[in-house]
Formats: sequence, structure tokens, C-alpha cells
Amino acid sequence: MINWNKIKKRFNLTDEDIEKIKIFAELDDDTSLMVAIDWFLDTQKEPKESFELAEPTSKDYTIKDWVNIVEIKGFNYTDYLVKILEILKTDKFADLKAITEKDIADGLLPETQIEKLRLILKDGFKNNNTIKEIEKEIKSQVELKDRITENGTVISASSRPNMIARTETVRLANEGLKKLYLENKIEKVRWLAALSDRTCPLCEELNGQVFEISKLDIGINQPPLHPDCRCSLISVIE
Repeated sequence: MINWNKIKKRFNLTDEDIEKIKIFAELDDDTSLMVAIDWFLDTQKEPKESFELAEPTSKDYTIKDWVNIVEIKGFNYTDYLVKILEILKTDKFADLKAITEKDIADGLLPETQIEKLRLILKDGFKNNNTIKEIEKEIKSQVELKDRITENGTVISASSRPNMIARTETVRLANEGLKKLYLENKIEKVRWLAALSDRTCPLCEELNGQVFEISKLDIGINQPPLHPDCRCSLISVIE
């Protein structure tokens, strides 16, 4: 039996900290107690001081680089990461998953490959891996074919690891933000685009617009708007 009081005292943890560690351990059957504690302590390092959507000078970055959040009282990156992992555990990957044999022929992924992708993204978020690191794992572990879209466009298999790494990371990250905001009774969010010479006109037009969380729809007013989208959502506190 785990003596949580002893663990709290040894690592100087609060009751809220213990609950986060328990959640993290439950989300991963292969996670031991000490691994969960180490993970939690690591996420507490170098606390963030502001919120901004970064456009890093390097083309490679981690989720922790990409988003800075302390606008909710008592909130930190650990809370955010737990929400992402909760979503990831049951996510259907609807835009990537094959339902029929034709879907597989068109490059969508069968269940076995979806589960490989789920594990790669789970480890990527847990370990704060860079997009390039996630891309590398997808390239080596997930069997990808050319993707033939509904309008006949062909996306080469060689370009898909990067596209999937970027698009799915941003999608799950924004889903995590949405869940966290809802649980903190935040009703509105503002679209935040990573403005640069690479920003598409649609994302640039949406930048700064405010939407009700209850009416968010991925691809319309919730990122990602398109493959390789880098946008995010920031809470509007009135």
C-alpha cells in the first residue's frame, strides 16, 4: 500500500500535486509511481511567466516552447499536459483512421498503425519532445503510404511524418486547452495565430477573433484550420 503522506513529505508535495501524479500514473499502465513523481517534478521546473504563441527562431520546437500559460489562477503546464493525455487516451484520430479497405488504399491508417501513432504522441507529450523528434518516431514506426485525398490530391508518404507530427500535436494541444478552459468555467477564447511570412491568409484573418467555447469546431474556428497549422486559443477572461 502506498503511503501518500510519506511521499508528500519527502517531495514537499501538496494534495493537488498528489492527485495529478495519480492521474498521470493511471493514464499509462506502464508508468511506475517513481516515474510519475519524476515526471511531475520535472514539469515544475522553469515556471512560465506569460502567455504567448511562440514563433521560434528555429523551425523545431516543443509544445512547452510553443505555448506559455498562467492566465488561470493556480494553473500550470502540468495541468495542461494531464488534459492532453486524457484526451489522447481515447482519441479516435478521425482524420487519419481508415474505416474501409478503400480508405487503406487511399493512405488512411488501420487500427494497428493508429495505436502506434497514439503511443508516439503520448511519449512525445510526456517527454516534451520536439516536433522533429516526434516526426522521426512516426517515420520509423508508422507504416505510411501516399495519401490520396477526396479531391484527388496526392500527399507523398515521405512528407506525411512531418505533416502528421505538426498537425496532430497542434490539434491535441488545442483540445487540451479547450478542456482546461471549460473546467475552469471560461466561456470565450481568442484565436492566436503564429504570425510570420508562413502564416496563411485564413489564419491571419482569424487572428484576434473571439469565439464561444461551446461553439468551437475544429477546422472552422478551432485550430488546426489546415494541415501544418500553428495556431492556438487563448482564454478571454471577462
